[in-house]
Parts: sequence; C-alpha cells; structure tokens
Amino acid sequence: MNGHIAEAKQAFKWTLYLRGLSQLVTWVISLVVIRFLTPADYAVVALTEIVFTLVLLLCSSGLGDALIQQKQAEESFNRKTLNLLICLTTLMSGLLFFAAPQLATFYQQQVLTDILRLSALVFLCTPWLVLASSLLARKMDFKSRGLIDLYSAICTAVLSLYLAWQGFGFWALILSNLLNILLRTIGYSWLIGRVYLPLVDFSQMWPALKFGLTVAATSLMFGLFMKVDILLAGLTLPTETLGFYALAMHLAILPMAKLMPLVNEVAFPMYARIRQHPEECQRIFAKVLSLVSMTAFPFFLLFAAVVEPAVVLLLGENWRIVAAPLQLILLTIPLRILSNLFSPLLKALGHPSTGLQHVTFSCGLVALMTWLVAPYGLLALAWGWLLITPMMLLFALWLLTSRSGISWGVLWQNVHKPLIFSLLTFLFLQYGTTWFGIPIPKPQVAQHWLMILEISAKGCLGLMCYFSLNWLFNRSQCQELIKFRF
Repeated sequence: MNGHIAEAKQAFKWTLYLRGLSQLVTWVISLVVIRFLTPADYAVVALTEIVFTLVLLLCSSGLGDALIQQKQAEESFNRKTLNLLICLTTLMSGLLFFAAPQLATFYQQQVLTDILRLSALVFLCTPWLVLASSLLARKMDFKSRGLIDLYSAICTAVLSLYLAWQGFGFWALILSNLLNILLRTIGYSWLIGRVYLPLVDFSQMWPALKFGLTVAATSLMFGLFMKVDILLAGLTLPTETLGFYALAMHLAILPMAKLMPLVNEVAFPMYARIRQHPEECQRIFAKVLSLVSMTAFPFFLLFAAVVEPAVVLLLGENWRIVAAPLQLILLTIPLRILSNLFSPLLKALGHPSTGLQHVTFSCGLVALMTWLVAPYGLLALAWGWLLITPMMLLFALWLLTSRSGISWGVLWQNVHKPLIFSLLTFLFLQYGTTWFGIPIPKPQVAQHWLMILEISAKGCLGLMCYFSLNWLFNRSQCQELIKFRF
C-alpha cells in the first residue's frame, strides 16, 4: 500500500513539474499570440476548438481509461483496443471531413471547411496516441511522458509565435495544436518502444467497451459543457462580442483546463490501484481536496483582484472590455475545480456513471442560463456563471457523499477556511483603498510601469494576507501545503 502511495506521489510531482511547465509555456505564448489576433480571429479559434474537443472525445471513447484499469493487460487486449480506436477514429474523421462545409455554413465561417478537413486527416493518428499514453499511465511513467509533453509544447509554442508574427492569424494557433498531436504521438510511441498493429478481433471486448462508452459519454458531455455557452451565444451575439466572451472564458478556465488533467490523470491510476481499500482512497482524496483548495482559491481570487491591469498590460487596450466579465467568471473557477475532483475517485470505485450524471446536469443548467441571458451581453453571461456554479458544485458533492462514503463534514473541514480567507483577501484588495483610505502613490512613469507596479503590489499584499490568515487560524493545512506530502 505504502509503495503505491509513494509511487503515486512521485508520479504526481513529475506530472506537476513537467506537464505544468509545458502548460505554462503554452499559456505564456498563447497570451503573446493573442496580441496579433483580432476578436473575429479568436471567434474562429473558439468555434474550431469546440469541434476539435468533441471529435477527439468520440475518437477515444474512453478506451484509454479501460486500458488503465486493466492491471495485467495482455498484448492481444492492447491490439484489440487499438482496433476499436481505429474504427471509431476513422468513422469520426470521415464524418468531420464530409460535414465540414455544412458546419462552416451553419456558423457563417467558410474558412472552417479547410480547417476541419485538415484536422480530420491529423486525427487519424490519435489511436496510437491514446494507446501509448494509456500504457504509460498504467505503468505510472509520468516522468517520461511529461518530458515529451514539454518538448512538444516548446516546439508548438515557437511555431505559433512565428506564424502569428508572420500574419497567419487564427492559423497560428490551429496549426500548432495539430502539430502538438503529431509530436506527442511520435514521442509516446517511442517511449513504449514499439508501434502496435491492430488485431481485428472484437471478442471479450464488451466489458472494456461498456466501461469506455460510459467514460466517453461523460467526457463528451463535459466537452459540450465546456463549449455549450459559446455554441448558443454564437447564435445571438455579434462575432466581435462573441470573441470578447470567448477570450474571457478562455483566460478564466485556461489554468484549470491545463492543471486539472495533471491532477486527475495521476489520481485515477492511483485510486484504481488501491480501490480495494476504500478508507485509504477516502484519506487520499481528503488530502488532494485540501491541497487543491489551499492553492486554487487564492490563485484565482488574486487573479480576479488584478484582472483589469493584467488584461491591458498583457493583451493591449483593445481588450479592456474583457476585464469586467473575466473578473466575475474567475470567482467561479475554484468551485468548478472542486466539482471536477470527485470523478476519478468514483470512477475507480466502480461508479463511472456519476460523472455522467453530474456533467449532464451541469450542461443543461449552462444551456438554460446562456439561452436566457446571452441577449443581454457579456456581463449578463458572467453574472449567470456566478449564479449557477454553486448549484453545480452542490449537486457534484451530493453525488460524491452518497456513493463514496465521504461525509459532508470532511468536505467542509478541508474547504471552508481556504475559501473564507481567499474571499477576505480578494475583498481587501478590491475595496481596501476605499474602506481604509489607503493612499496610492502614482509616480510619473509610463502607464505600463504603473500597471506592473499595481499588479506586483496587490499580488505581494494578497499573498501576505492570505498566508498570514492561514498561519494564524489554519496552520495544519498551511503546513501540509508547505510539506506537499500524502
């Protein structure tokens, strides 16, 4: 048992360091690239990402998770799984290739035809990507996989920056994303030391396919949930306004979208290895919940406190309108992160359908909210997220407590202090100068230096405030974060 925990700890650290670094590179470069794009360009990118996400989820159909759950999968099982992946990918890529003109016409963006057809051809290599990635995850070899991710991120970041500088517009981000798929496929296959060939045999594959389809349905609904607001808002909002909203959502969820897979992709194999010991699973989950709460709440609320100068400094004056809706959306992201933590545990414990139930409920809620408030503009959509996110979290936690045996008391114990102290810090940074009459000197320097000074001052003050409150009133969780151990 202790050996599995130590192995999982090392896997998580390597995943955090290497994948985290690769995600940081991608994030920083994407912020630079955005400066070369127009809101209309970004609207094309947002619509394309929706299709990418849905098609890739359907191509994998959760079979990667089915591979991970197998303790001693035989080579024949791996090849049979590859055969299923190839069948699904060929079907989805073919549908995407021939449906591309219709999708382009539906969204009145004819350039989508070329983008989607090129993507359909690249997606044909994803069966080998899914297979190799899952085999590495089953062995908990996240260090090697993380190195491949880092090298791929650097290469694609350089390409996107160069193409944006040369005036390729939205193609800069789209081509770099497709190159990333190709590089990771080659790298992962090299790590496992062979290129598998499919075994055309469907016998004894129904249990794996059933598990995979449940996971795939959950992932599909999650992909739809992540984009349903843009899909529906795109039918109401002008293209430029949609671009502003898409960027606000992108900036808000980018850290979550990049970092949460780092947690969950290690958590699921770890829980799967110790699933015969529910008490240990619950103990580890409580530790993960505590660490995530201690970091996610202050990160996003501090970001919200400095959002306006940060947006103008990083993206330029043309994007200032994004700051107000972005601040409201940022306040909801930690709650969304918490609601995503329960899925790996319940999936490992044999309850994969709970994730589907949660994401279906959330998707319906978001669709209803978007349909009702999108005609009222950017701020209305942001306020809508602030209203419905606590509802989604409460439903997720009800599912968790009813199926895992974890009590509401354990959840509250690990979450409430980071939440309260982060909110107090945010309110102090946002309104402190008004409440306490704190004078803010404004030296005669360039405007961008004033923004840098404001961001730095608020960031340092916010960190000091947050960690002081935790050290005084929540020392055990604070020490656990510093030690970073299970």
